[in-house]
Amino acid sequence: MMTGENDTPAVAGFRGAVPDLEGTLVKLGEIADASGVRAQLLNADLVYGPEHILAAFNAAARALARGRSRASELAVELVRYAAGQRQIGAALSKMGVGEGAGDEERIACVLWPAELDLAIASGAHSLDTAGSVGGEGGAEYAVKALEEISKAMGWVRDDGVLPGDARVLQRHGFKEAHLRMFTEEQYQGLILERVAMADLRK
Repeated sequence: MMTGENDTPAVAGFRGAVPDLEGTLVKLGEIADASGVRAQLLNADLVYGPEHILAAFNAAARALARGRSRASELAVELVRYAAGQRQIGAALSKMGVGEGAGDEERIACVLWPAELDLAIASGAHSLDTAGSVGGEGGAEYAVKALEEISKAMGWVRDDGVLPGDARVLQRHGFKEAHLRMFTEEQYQGLILERVAMADLRK
């Protein structure tokens, strides 16, 4: 069983252009395979900090391990939970990176060891829902892969795109009047609750 920092997902932020989404995803897959990792890109404007992604990862992993997932791949199920959606198509449309949006696309990239997919599917991995996210891209296994992604895509590493604010919550459907009932310290709890309730949403 894998344990420790190197079996938790690593989350990193980038800024850059995505002029060809299909080509970007192909290139990402090639880098991930060569680095022994799995990778998923998300629109950082919909991400409320690394903890949001960790919660979605753990929820997706539990669903797969229990045979209750809607997607057959951890990467896709992760997006579904991060979006707080039951439907895969709606989640991908909501959380996916854009295409041709200029040179300042805000991108969140989440990585995890490829062998973790098998460990989760077989029930051989014990998930730590209170764990940290590998130092926001600092996990040893992820460092080289993130450098390769930055170089190949021409993206600038910027973890400053990851922390959330009220605008992120509004993009997830929270109304301004609703948010006024909470303090900023409570905002993260709102998005984590949305992740946990994804399977109950229409």
